[in-house]
Amino acid sequence: MAVKSNCWVLVPEFPLGGAERQIHELFLSGNLDANLVDVSSKKHREFSGVQVSGLDIDIFQKNTKLKLFRVIKRLFSIYKIYKELKKNKVKVVILYNTIFLPLVPLLKLSNIRAVFSIREFKTGLFRFPFLNLIKMCDGIFTNTPKVSSRLKEEGIHNELILNYINLNQDVPNTERSKNKLLIISNVQPHKNIDLAIRSIAGSEFTLEVAGKITDKDYHNYCVSLASKYDSKVNFLGLLDHNSMRVKLAECKCLIHPSLMEGTSNAIIDAIMTQTPLLVSDIDENLYLVDNLSAFYFRHDSPEELKEKLKFSNLDDNYYEDLRYLKIRVERKFTIENLEKICQLIKLKSKF
Repeated sequence: MAVKSNCWVLVPEFPLGGAERQIHELFLSGNLDANLVDVSSKKHREFSGVQVSGLDIDIFQKNTKLKLFRVIKRLFSIYKIYKELKKNKVKVVILYNTIFLPLVPLLKLSNIRAVFSIREFKTGLFRFPFLNLIKMCDGIFTNTPKVSSRLKEEGIHNELILNYINLNQDVPNTERSKNKLLIISNVQPHKNIDLAIRSIAGSEFTLEVAGKITDKDYHNYCVSLASKYDSKVNFLGLLDHNSMRVKLAECKCLIHPSLMEGTSNAIIDAIMTQTPLLVSDIDENLYLVDNLSAFYFRHDSPEELKEKLKFSNLDDNYYEDLRYLKIRVERKFTIENLEKICQLIKLKSKF
């Protein structure tokens, strides 16, 4: 791979989800002197104006079903990544996924600085051995207030840096459907897509799911569930951002039923396009809708989601609150957030 910097930003797969979208924006800003490295990719490529290098290392080991063997193979993959870092004389590594945490002790032994970005609140991260690995990092930043607070409770200094959303995007001019619902999410169990499927059982609604099928077993389960409940569901796969915006503009409502989340780009995009939305009541989602009850439902209640989908409360007050949320997003999720990340990385790059 062509080396242009001694700072690497490591991702397990690109694109994958919301974190990778933020990384894409970070590199598009042109203020970061670093290599974007997709560990799993077999070759160097360009993605929407950003150069992406590849290491051809299978970090996920998805085809290894037995958990113990998968863990062992992942550790071998971690060592391969470490050797690449050494070979290319990398000085600073930005880790954008928890799967890379076992790399940290090796980095410390070689005087390579590790900066870790925590995106989602996972309780397992705050127990041994992950908490110990996090404490070994040279810098930590998160886009999630709940994560930041918990890290501080553990005595770990971190920077809370919210996402950046391009505020100058055109909203497609299209008529909203009366029966199309949209989920923008990778297909994984913690995204709770099955709850949405249950909530539309036997109804006139069609649920479209836009996102990478990252867990085939869960996808098959959702397809089976849709058949059982007579729910109309279409899995669209991963869409580019422009196609996502069209889907947002034409849907009746965005549903975001996740059980675990960082800062959801989908929720922010819905707010920016003034798309009606309903989100699960986990802390990270409630933060984005400012705890306004018209916008959330209990994460374990398909019945409550079904009731809210009737939009009996979708009146002038609802749209006034939606406009308020847009103003709030415009104030908080600015390009200055990208600059803060660049400054943090530059600071950690100084020896």
